[in-house]
Amino acid sequence: MADTWRHLQDAIADRYQIERELGRGGMATVYLADDLKHGRKVAIKVMLPETAAAIGHDRFLREIEIAARLTHPHILPLHDSGAADGQLYYVMPYIEGESLRARIDREKQLPLEDALRLTREIASALGHAHRHGLIHRDIKPGNVLLADGMALVADFGLARALSATGAEGLTPVGYVVGTPAYMAPEQLLGSSDVDGRADLYALGCLVYEMLVGQPPFTGSVQRLAHQHVHAEPRPVSDVRPGVPAAVVAAISKALAKTPADRYATAARFAEALAVATTAGPTPTPDPEGGAVPNNLPRQRTRFIGRERELAECARLLGDARLLTLTGIGGCGKTRLALKLAEHLLATFPDGVWFVDLAPLLEAERVTLTMATALGLREEPGMPLINRLAAHLATRRTLIVLDNCEHVLAAAAELAEAVLAASANLKLVVTGREGLGITGEQSLALRSLSMPATSATDLHAIEATEAVRLFLDRARLVEPGFSLEAATAPLIAEICRRLDGIPLAIELAAARVKMLSVEEIRARLDDRFRLLTGGSKSALSRHQTLRAAIGWSFDHLSHEEQRLLCRLSVFAGGWTLDGAARVAGEDTDEFEVLDLLTRLGDKSLVMPERIEGGSTRYGMLETVRQYAQEQLNQSGETDETRMRHLAFYLALAEEASLKLHTPEQGAWLSRLDRERENLLSALAWCDRAQGEAESGLRLVTAIQAYWVHRGLLELGLRVTVAAIARTGAQARTLYRWRALTAAGKLGCLMGRYLEAQASLEESLSIARELGDKGKAAVVLRELGAVSHGQGNRAKAREYLGESLALARELGDKSQLAVTLIVLAELEREEGDLDAAEPLYADGLALLRELGDRGNIAIGLVNLAMVSIGRGARYLAGGLLLEALTIAEEIDSKRAGHVVMDGSAGLAAFIGEWERAARFYGASAVQREQTGLHRDPADEAFVVPLMARAREALGEAALAAANAAGRALTYEEALAETRRWLEGVA
Repeated sequence: MADTWRHLQDAIADRYQIERELGRGGMATVYLADDLKHGRKVAIKVMLPETAAAIGHDRFLREIEIAARLTHPHILPLHDSGAADGQLYYVMPYIEGESLRARIDREKQLPLEDALRLTREIASALGHAHRHGLIHRDIKPGNVLLADGMALVADFGLARALSATGAEGLTPVGYVVGTPAYMAPEQLLGSSDVDGRADLYALGCLVYEMLVGQPPFTGSVQRLAHQHVHAEPRPVSDVRPGVPAAVVAAISKALAKTPADRYATAARFAEALAVATTAGPTPTPDPEGGAVPNNLPRQRTRFIGRERELAECARLLGDARLLTLTGIGGCGKTRLALKLAEHLLATFPDGVWFVDLAPLLEAERVTLTMATALGLREEPGMPLINRLAAHLATRRTLIVLDNCEHVLAAAAELAEAVLAASANLKLVVTGREGLGITGEQSLALRSLSMPATSATDLHAIEATEAVRLFLDRARLVEPGFSLEAATAPLIAEICRRLDGIPLAIELAAARVKMLSVEEIRARLDDRFRLLTGGSKSALSRHQTLRAAIGWSFDHLSHEEQRLLCRLSVFAGGWTLDGAARVAGEDTDEFEVLDLLTRLGDKSLVMPERIEGGSTRYGMLETVRQYAQEQLNQSGETDETRMRHLAFYLALAEEASLKLHTPEQGAWLSRLDRERENLLSALAWCDRAQGEAESGLRLVTAIQAYWVHRGLLELGLRVTVAAIARTGAQARTLYRWRALTAAGKLGCLMGRYLEAQASLEESLSIARELGDKGKAAVVLRELGAVSHGQGNRAKAREYLGESLALARELGDKSQLAVTLIVLAELEREEGDLDAAEPLYADGLALLRELGDRGNIAIGLVNLAMVSIGRGARYLAGGLLLEALTIAEEIDSKRAGHVVMDGSAGLAAFIGEWERAARFYGASAVQREQTGLHRDPADEAFVVPLMARAREALGEAALAAANAAGRALTYEEALAETRRWLEGVA
């Protein structure tokens, strides 16, 4: 083992164990090692002494830290870095595949499809880095690793660090900022103004080499420098004639000597290659050197986002002759069509023409408008459509037919006629819906990509299309506008609430001239008054958001308008049966399905396939608000909202019968999807006359849902509101149910005084009604409340009476749960012999009933008894079964108690750190859900955690606890499962 290896190994022995050398280069040596902490293979790159001296310790660590922030699927992440025994190193994942260098050496020339795919992947990585202010400076085959054939760009940060040292002077001895065969002219000339376009030049060299088998220039450093600056490479097509000319042109542009002549961004380069592969051969240039004839309007703002759609459009148009872009007003159909036409200019030597049908009032003028755009006039004795057909017959032409929705039939007739007349003609059409003719390829334009609700990282927010558009347009009116930590979440919310609609985002961004971002966000509830003031030269319907949505609405049939307005009462989507119910008694389900299909064709309703094969429908919030305005103006709001309430009350009451059966999981998932509708229906009970009873019924029906989903605070709040609502004071069955639900929720949250007050009133109503079954339910809950308050004697009294009534009535469900609550009391008092059979009997009844949520709770309780008896393996098996149920039905209550039980088991077997970690994960779940640990569980877990504190010490316990608290619920469950599978 070399001295360098030994010295490094000695310095990092507590973290890594080096196995062998993987490779050696001009600046560093790479070793394969074991990451001892995480149990994985890693690659450690160690700078050679000369390189380390050139960089310097502090600068190296600073630059590597910046590079380590890059998170992208095609960038090799950095795990660690440091300076050990004077040696600078950083740690990366070990990739078992090969480098791109190795593949090129083996195959010489890669298949065109593979070469272009890899180039796009590398470009995606570079674009991400450039947006974060990092330039690679050393893109070459050796710095691209192939994992399952996918590209991973390595060594971000190293060249940056070298550049900052002024190490260009090391070029003669091999310590250059980059590799000469792939370096841009400005790098070779020592320019201080090197930006991301230098990386694109290197990427151009790389794709050239993948296709040809060698870089565009070869030879000594001096010869390479001269060639990069002064010479032109041999065209790719000379070596590989089958490469499309458009691909050759894209590579040539990337290899331009001057940065300004290259692609501005990596995304543009990737787009060009994507379009080039579908555009066919580049046409022969005009002998006079003239440009392709066209009338495309010049755009005054940058094209932001839609890169994927642009590439997809080019691909689709490669196979089809008619491509229709559909979407709601303001979604960017026209802009995308124009950008596509610009990209394809060179492919249509006989012209690319833009035909705008928006100003037309009469469908009869459609043919004339196209003829005028192409410079054609009517000839005596020849219909204009025949004139068009004759003109286009032998020409290779692209026509963009824009804004067809209001003259749809005439546009479809014209499209069919001209396509039939010319085999070389292609049409790009835009509209709210397709033309509906043979051979039409449609692409529905959806919202721009938006930040996730949970996104907090500044760079992740800025990388989304919607935010990029907002920033670009805001800077047009406020040049100094920038994304900052304080404003990023606000801009992200604005973009989400505006549904990622480009026009809406542009109009909102224009307001930054007079309003702060916070003020814009605060006014979005009145978005149609806020979002006005678009370009005065634009069509009137593109000057305000209301006009854009109104244009779509005005072109609907009366039946379509009426259904769209009625559907606006839904919150968070709906099902076909829900739509049929809300549509009214005069409309059957098949009529509604037909209307939904037509609204979907016009991009106003969006279908979504959900697990299990069923379908839900939704609309953008902006469309919903407009439709809601129209519904209010029609005077139909109250009756429509009443039908909505009736539908969801029936759904909730059906669910209440299923939430303690084997169908529990499926119904919980269904209620997840309908949560916002359920809350909306509850809110309507406040406004509707005489609907207090419906509110009581609704909150009662979904009480178990709040428990399983860990939404106790929300559940208790809406239940208490329903009980207090005017008209809900009559001492009826429905008030009894709601009071009992409030008592149970309060007990689970540890709010015992509130729970007791609700349950005492509930018990008095049950006795007035003379209903023993209902009295048994309340007595059981009062027993649990008394237990929580520390009054065990009173708890036994309540539970004993509840148990007797349940047995008298033969109510297995009530009997099962009461037995388990009584067992809790015995377990807290330390009488495991009394507790265990009670748990077992209750669990047997629950299994018979199929109440999986309560089965999980019973299993954990039995596991805690088993731990108390020292039966660790039995306890592990019980906890694992409970965990499986918690995962399958997604019950946060069950998941929480499994974490508690696992913390206790880990402490019992002496895995103190694991115990503290699970305890921390459980604690944070209690805080988030409002679930309170009952006295029996508290008596179980607290002494075990006290032993963990003694074993670990306060600091180590706190660290492990904090690590558990940092886990998400899903991460905590997954970790618990892995551990239990090892100990059960």
